[in-house]
Amino acid sequence: MSRVKRGVTSHAKHKKVYKAAKGFYGRRKNTIRTAKAAVEKAAQYAFRDRKRKKRTFARCGFSASMPRCVRSA
Repeated sequence: MSRVKRGVTSHAKHKKVYKAAKGFYGRRKNTIRTAKAAVEKAAQYAFRDRKRKKRTFARCGFSASMPRCVRSA
């Protein structure tokens, strides 16, 4: 039976994480463990803030105060 080298899939997965972590500070962009954690946390914040943005706009009332609403968001 031939030997299975699993580097290809690992590198592909890591590459995906590094791409998402581009622009992060320090080791958060180039060490897989910290980058993975940082990307995961960033995704949580992104999800939360998409909901928060909807709430903010709803509270503003979609009225003539729209520019002020956009500035505060």
